Amino acid sequence: MGCTPKKLEGSLELPEPPFVFVANHTSQLDVMLLMHICPHPLVFVGKKELSKTWLFGSIYKRAAVLVQRESAESRKQVYYSIKEKMDNKRGIAIFPEAGVPPEEILLSEFRRGGFSMAAEHKLKIVVANFYDCKKRLNWTYFHGGPGQLRYRIIDIIPWQKRDSLEEIDALKDEVYEKMKNDLIANP
Repeated sequence: MGCTPKKLEGSLELPEPPFVFVANHTSQLDVMLLMHICPHPLVFVGKKELSKTWLFGSIYKRAAVLVQRESAESRKQVYYSIKEKMDNKRGIAIFPEAGVPPEEILLSEFRRGGFSMAAEHKLKIVVANFYDCKKRLNWTYFHGGPGQLRYRIIDIIPWQKRDSLEEIDALKDEVYEKMKNDLIANP
């Protein structure tokens, strides 16, 4: 495809797992770039509907913990599945935007799930931005081309006790602001 990952200056070093890896979601290249960045085994948390796609679906359901977002029981089951994966010292990857935003939106509003998971399982959060994936391969397939895939790990947030939804929402909002400000500063 002709896309070369490039770690930007100022990027932090990836810690040892377990952790929750949080990144912006802009393209199908995001997962591949994340797998390049992280030499440790990763488990993705993703929507169940994608498991029904031809070819990709069979691979996806083996590599991801699937969640049916509209089902409280399914969301609850994710926590048990993640606990099992954590015992195997894996990283958990989430895209908190819960989907790829339209091209004109820099960063969509975050969902709380991944941040609740980090609090529940006492995990540090690795915060990263991907800058070029949408330019190289966006969801319309008719735009893009070869080039660099710049990325940066912008923060590593150590685990801290957070019991209330307000505290978890404050963490989610803090991560959102860090990511958005970094994306604005690095177009």
